[in-house]
Amino acid sequence: MRPELFFWRTQAGGEVDLLISEGRHLVPVEIKLSASVDHRSVAGLRQCMRDLSLKRGWVIANSTERRAVGRDIEVVPWNDVVRRSVDLGLGRRTARRG
Repeated sequence: MRPELFFWRTQAGGEVDLLISEGRHLVPVEIKLSASVDHRSVAGLRQCMRDLSLKRGWVIANSTERRAVGRDIEVVPWNDVVRRSVDLGLGRRTARRG
C-alpha cells in the first residue's frame, strides 16, 4: 500500500506541512529550512497531534543532529532523510489514529 500525502490546517491558521497516511496510521511532519526548532515553532504540529490524537510528530530541519522537542516530537536532519536513515514509524502503533 502506498502512503497518501496531505497537509493539515485549521481555520485559525495552525498548520502542518505534511501528513502521511498509510492505512489507519498518520504521521505528521513539519519541514523547517532553519536549524533552529523550539517549542514555539512546533505549535501547529502540537495542535495537529492533539486534534488527531497522534502520539508522535516529526520535524525535518536543516540541523546536523537528531534531538527531541519535548517527549513526543523528534527533530531529524535533512541529510538523514536523504540517506533514508529515518524511520517515521509508518505502520507502528505510536503514530496511530485514536
